[in-house]
Amino acid sequence: MPKKVFKLPINLEIERLKRIYKPTLDSYQDVSVELQNNFYQLVLPSLANPRVVKVISDIPRYFGLFESCKTAQKSFASKQKYVQHLQIQHDKQLPKGGSFISPNDESTQPGGFWCSNCGHHY
Repeated sequence: MPKKVFKLPINLEIERLKRIYKPTLDSYQDVSVELQNNFYQLVLPSLANPRVVKVISDIPRYFGLFESCKTAQKSFASKQKYVQHLQIQHDKQLPKGGSFISPNDESTQPGGFWCSNCGHHY
């Protein structure tokens, strides 16, 4: 029988994540309230509540809550891929480009390049 994993209710998980990230965000003197609100309202809920969508996968997915992501129904199979997406596509909409979300994950560090043909960031 599969082992049942304990999961906090969503509102408590969001509060737990706020307690983790708030000291870092508060330390940024030059970050607007709008960017902080983007993080708290559009990123934390997805981090706190990855959802299973049977037509896509049996594995919980992280859904993009920015308007362009909702329109395109973007979702990500791992937190790492979700954070990479945030740092590439929504860097201007998040405090410090979202670099504080997974600071020790080398795969989410800024870098790469923009393709002049298709406009995509790699």
